[in-house]
Amino acid sequence: MTHIRTQVAKVIGLQPQQIALDQNLMDLGLDSLMAIDFRNWLKSSLGYPCAYSTAENMLTKGRVSVGDTVLITGASGGVGSALIQLSKIRSFYWYPR
Repeated sequence: MTHIRTQVAKVIGLQPQQIALDQNLMDLGLDSLMAIDFRNWLKSSLGYPCAYSTAENMLTKGRVSVGDTVLITGASGGVGSALIQLSKIRSFYWYPR
C-alpha cells in the first residue's frame, strides 16, 4: 500500500502522508489524465494488470460517462468490486445496488 500511496502522491503533487487510505482521490484533485498516468504506472510497476486497471479499461472502452448506468455482474470478485468503487467516485449509476 505504501508503494501505491507514494505514486498517487507524486501524480497529485502531495506528500504520501497527506493522503488518507480511505480518501477519495477525486477530492484531492485527481483528474482523468492523472488517472491514466497512474493506471499506466500501476500496470508497469506490478508487471501484470490488476483488478482496478481492468475495471478502468472496461469503463474507458465502454465510454461510460456521468449519468450512464453500469450493469455489474459478478460484483463479488476483484474486477466487479473495482467497477463499483470506480463508478461511485465518478457519479455513474450502477446496478445491482
